Amino acid sequence: ASLIILAFVGAIAVAYVGVRQQYGFRRPYEDWTMFSADVRSYVSVTASARLWREWLHGDGGPERQLFPGFVALICAVAALWPGRARRGVAILYGALAAVAFVLSLGPEPAAWSHRLMSSGPYLWLVQIVPGMDGLRAPARMSVLVLLSLCVLAALGAARLLTRVRPGARGVAVALLGLTIFAEGWAAPLELVAFDAYGRSGDRSAYRWLAQQPSGGTIELPVIDWGIAPTLTYQYATLWHGHPIVNGYSGYGSPLQEFLGGAASPLNDLDRMDAALDLLRAAGVRYVLVHPRDYANPSLGLETAAAIKARSELASEEFRSDDVVGFRLREADAPPPGPAPGHRLHPAEFRADASDAADRVAFLFDGDRDTRWLTGRPQRGDEWIRVVFDRPRDVSRLELATASRSFGDYPRQLRVESISEDGGSSVLFQGPMIVPYGRALANGGSAPAIVVSLPPNRTRTLMIKQTGESHRWFWSVHELDLWER
Repeated sequence: ASLIILAFVGAIAVAYVGVRQQYGFRRPYEDWTMFSADVRSYVSVTASARLWREWLHGDGGPERQLFPGFVALICAVAALWPGRARRGVAILYGALAAVAFVLSLGPEPAAWSHRLMSSGPYLWLVQIVPGMDGLRAPARMSVLVLLSLCVLAALGAARLLTRVRPGARGVAVALLGLTIFAEGWAAPLELVAFDAYGRSGDRSAYRWLAQQPSGGTIELPVIDWGIAPTLTYQYATLWHGHPIVNGYSGYGSPLQEFLGGAASPLNDLDRMDAALDLLRAAGVRYVLVHPRDYANPSLGLETAAAIKARSELASEEFRSDDVVGFRLREADAPPPGPAPGHRLHPAEFRADASDAADRVAFLFDGDRDTRWLTGRPQRGDEWIRVVFDRPRDVSRLELATASRSFGDYPRQLRVESISEDGGSSVLFQGPMIVPYGRALANGGSAPAIVVSLPPNRTRTLMIKQTGESHRWFWSVHELDLWER
């Protein structure tokens, strides 16, 4: 049985580990503390539990309502009571329940919101067990607690029933069953009605999409972490079969977060061509606009009209009362991969910047949570200057960002090389929306814009932001420089 389980789980684990390494999936510490159990959780029930909800309603978190029932607890105690045969089995499951209980309390064990320890065994294991930092909810260790209690309760019930006269055991079993049923009775269960074929207004659009050649799809509006309609779009992939930008599970998508956020180029209808270029570069082939899903349906209609107006980039191929479908022109061939080289160490150069000189060190500290930023909207006069210890052939630079800075990408970038004799040459110049879109599409917790440079002999490198934004700063969480 163990080998069969490992075979099935192993196939999933291989894929999971590959995705984890590719995208750098890690859970933040805040997730562990938010989704940890409290000792109070084990005497808390959901509001729909009829029998105990008036007395055991202390913890409101849905993952922290873990009361197993008095029948299970009493029978488990009977199993652990001294004098029972095969007591070692009961001790084994009791120990498993105890260990899982402690781990379910997470990195900061607490009872009734009062911390019991500054750090707990869960945090200790995270630091030494590979992959454990990918688990979001320590409270789910309660599954092991409850499974162990089930075994102990069965052992205890068997022990107690031996003390009942044979003729009355049927009645005793019935009473146990009724009591368990009463403790677990939870009604009504609130469910949201959802048609297995999706929303009726979308079906004709998805039939059209299912007949199209394979290609990435985006459904508008994009709403960052919105259950509706995001998960409706995600569910529809089972029907039409195309991969979509929209959607999430325990982890979000940087591209969706950006396109669904305040800095999304999809919000600037006058520059829809830039947004479509970004989508094409990210691999999107089809766009479905759902005007009625917008908070303001007229904005949805205006968005569809703005896309249709860019006929050189998109053609309208489907229209119904609820959905407008577009096919995007195929993207230009992507540029070659990053220029080769080795990463330069911060000791091999010094840097300064037009703004926030006191934060320049954050560009090279190896910590993606810190950042350099201008602290003012982009005006086109921002720069970062890097002076090397000797002339170097800089092959590429990488400007890493993070979720809280997704709107602070450089609108235009100009990279200049200054040689040792003072001569200057332009190594790169252009808008950054397409390279930024590719970086976000590649995923990862800290996407990086990669700028490859032609051969050069650089003593001073000037990285200039020459675009404008009335709202957004220029932020860089980490600047990596590479030499041929």
